[in-house]
Amino acid sequence: MFSTFYCNVHNECILLLQHQGMPLIKLRVVVYSLIVSRIGYALPAWGGLVSAELHCKIDAMFKRLKRYGYTTDYLTLSLVRPVRQGRL
Repeated sequence: MFSTFYCNVHNECILLLQHQGMPLIKLRVVVYSLIVSRIGYALPAWGGLVSAELHCKIDAMFKRLKRYGYTTDYLTLSLVRPVRQGRL
């Protein structure tokens, strides 16, 4: 299941890259490829098991990413969740 520790590790990696001089536009690519895409990929498997508390923590992480300029869009867990096309 998704762990906030996982995102904290990636946030530290992003801060390290920023301190080493990586431009903000490239940091955004790293954020979308490491964090946003992996959450979107894993959501169909565990999306129904997310508690309200964990949902709020993930949304808070997305707010921090937006506040620090790592994303250009305001993301929430429900926006990242892929829309199902029909029945399985």
